[in-house]
Amino acid sequence: MVLCLQWVSLSLFLLCLSSAHIMLCDVPVCYHQECVHRLFSQCGPVTSVELQEKPGPSTKSKDQKSKFFSRPLAQGFQVAYVVFKSSAAVKHAVSLKAQKPWVLTTAQHPLRTGLQKWAEDYYSSITDPRDLQDHIDQFMEQHDREQAEVPGVQREG
Repeated sequence: MVLCLQWVSLSLFLLCLSSAHIMLCDVPVCYHQECVHRLFSQCGPVTSVELQEKPGPSTKSKDQKSKFFSRPLAQGFQVAYVVFKSSAAVKHAVSLKAQKPWVLTTAQHPLRTGLQKWAEDYYSSITDPRDLQDHIDQFMEQHDREQAEVPGVQREG
């Protein structure tokens, strides 16, 4: 199966935010950061890509406490912010019209969709009890060390 990005009406999907930034609206949930990065690298060097559920300031937390308590995956369309190294790359991306479609999935870069994506997302969401217990044990050891360093705290035992 080959998935392609077809520019139906470029003004609806791609907005130029500044000399080095663009915003893509209505990005399907099966697109991931690496995929968008690879696609827009055809226009010029890409500095970063961020996917969000809706337009606005970044919602990703820089201080993620644990892999066991992460935010749920987006279920609908996404918004992609692409930052290029140069304004020439932005101009090239904005100037794209309905040319030949860009191939999104290849043998080297497969894109999970449909039942395969749903099944992999479901199985990856199931927590392994041993991993969780190891994580809890490490957290409690760190907590106990920190409490032992605090003066005036009496320990049970």
